[in-house]
Amino acid sequence: MKQQKNSAKTEKVFLLVFVPVLVLVSAVLLVLILKGSSVLAMEPRGSEQAKAESREESASGPVRPEVVVEPLDTESMTAQELTGEEMAGREESEEESSEEESSEVSEPEVQMTLTRTFGKVDTDYFDDVLFIGDSRTVGLQANSDLQNAVFFAESGISNVGLLYDYLYVEGYGSYDLEDLLSEYHFGKIYLSCGINGLGSGPEECFEDFKEILNLVKEYQPTSIIVIQANLKVTADFAYGNYAVNNERLQQYNELLASLADNDTIFYLDISKPFENSAGDLADSNSYDGLHMYPEAYQQWADFLKDHGIVEKMVPVVNQ
Repeated sequence: MKQQKNSAKTEKVFLLVFVPVLVLVSAVLLVLILKGSSVLAMEPRGSEQAKAESREESASGPVRPEVVVEPLDTESMTAQELTGEEMAGREESEEESSEEESSEVSEPEVQMTLTRTFGKVDTDYFDDVLFIGDSRTVGLQANSDLQNAVFFAESGISNVGLLYDYLYVEGYGSYDLEDLLSEYHFGKIYLSCGINGLGSGPEECFEDFKEILNLVKEYQPTSIIVIQANLKVTADFAYGNYAVNNERLQQYNELLASLADNDTIFYLDISKPFENSAGDLADSNSYDGLHMYPEAYQQWADFLKDHGIVEKMVPVVNQ
């Protein structure tokens, strides 16, 4: 009977201790199971994708981030930050750029311009020429092949006489210089005069010549004017001759040369080919010390043909 009581007591104790523990453990397990289900339900889709990428990364190895290499901005870098090669390259680039800009800015403009100069011409060049002069020009008319030119000339005439005297002009009649210039146009006008007025002095003779030149320019503004030097005289003729000697002739010729502008007015030294080494008219070219032999006048004409005024286009650079 006593044994049965102990067995019943042990069973009661077991039920009182073990059953509650079992219930508590079951409740805890249930809570954990429910909490786990809730976490899984709340997990975002991105995590699944991340897991998939993670699995792929694990399979193929780690993914390296893409590296973008930007060009080196040497313009904003200081000289200390640049290497020697970079500095040299930068300086070379700047020099080339500077040269290109300089070339673009300073490139000159070339234009073609009409100019006049001395050159060879044919005899017909003198078909529209008017010669104005004294006895030496008369000799040129009589002893050369320039027969189609017009000659306003007379022996012994001075510059003053050329301004006011009436002269016979072959093929035209009697004219003074102003009337001739006002009625007819000449493309080119050649002057050689003054020796007969040299006694008054080179300067005064030059002033009279300028009046002739101004008259020509007034009535023939588009004509080319050629001022010829006065022929020298021989040493024997000049010796003891106060009025006409080569020193005075040289001074006078230099004054004449100062009038040339090499555009519309030209100076031509026609005396030089006939002078000797001393600068006098060679005796071989003159029969009286003042006038020349007939063949010398043709040489004068040939010299004029070698030194005609020709026009040509030449390039001119405008800066």
